[in-house]
Amino acid sequence: MGSKTLNDIFYKPDIGASGAVEKGKFDDGLDVADGFIESNKPVNNKLSAFAVTTSEELAGKISDEMGAGKLRFDTSVTAKTAIATLNVNEAGIILVSCAVTPYTITLPTPIGNTGLKYKIKKTDYNYNLITFTTVAGQFDFVNDDGTLKDTYTRVNTPGAEVVFVADGANWQVIDEVMGQVPECRVSLSTNQLNIAHRTYTTVLFDTESYDIGSNFNTTTHKFIVPVAGKYECIGKLDWVNRSIPADTEVATYIYPFFKNWQHSSTDMFFGGMAMGISSFAVDDEIYLQTYTNQDTDTADLYAAADATQLIIRLISKD
Repeated sequence: MGSKTLNDIFYKPDIGASGAVEKGKFDDGLDVADGFIESNKPVNNKLSAFAVTTSEELAGKISDEMGAGKLRFDTSVTAKTAIATLNVNEAGIILVSCAVTPYTITLPTPIGNTGLKYKIKKTDYNYNLITFTTVAGQFDFVNDDGTLKDTYTRVNTPGAEVVFVADGANWQVIDEVMGQVPECRVSLSTNQLNIAHRTYTTVLFDTESYDIGSNFNTTTHKFIVPVAGKYECIGKLDWVNRSIPADTEVATYIYPFFKNWQHSSTDMFFGGMAMGISSFAVDDEIYLQTYTNQDTDTADLYAAADATQLIIRLISKD
């Protein structure tokens, strides 16, 4: 730090007893008796500038410091594994998990607590629901009808995150992270032979390329919905060559919503596909069926990872 002239007054750094420049101090080069200059010198106590500043006002504007005796803002870490009511002193990170029984966590009132913030993260790897409610006010987050809600129920996938910030009346919901979503891709290990005509037949998927969350049952050949929300579904049928006669109508049906009819012009290399996005509730079943209007029982589905298959993935939560 060098010397500086301000309003024609010469200033230079104040050298302490150690011979080093002392931060926050300067020597005006004038006699102490010069009352005007001395009375207008900056105060050496750096905290005086923050005399009327609260820690709440500093949070988010001054970075957390590390080490003993250093200041930290909104960085407490609290773990919850059962029904609980959060208090103001627990502002910060809340790690939640739910091994078996779903439970409720209650937030304090947002009224009079403007700026109070909780960051929630789900740490377990199941889909058991944790419901958030509040002593007063409501939750403001993007939903299907655009209205404030009494509860928040989206912390139900591994690694899901959300931040609640009090605005003085309600809890603003920001920084939502879906976490690891349930999804699967399944296929046949062997050809499925002799598909009955003029009846809906379930495709007997028994091989998983992946099944995040273990929600597809290879015994019942169905996907059991673990989390309420919108799911993207893609079903593909690949028939053994000459298995579908010419001039046959074939349905690819993702139960219970998506059905696509196709018509074969020849008996060579025929396939079908259906896809769609729809809302499902917890424990709903999703599976693939087919229907043919041919008059024989010789239709056979071809087995291969890239042939007959079903893909399901959660894309948004309710």
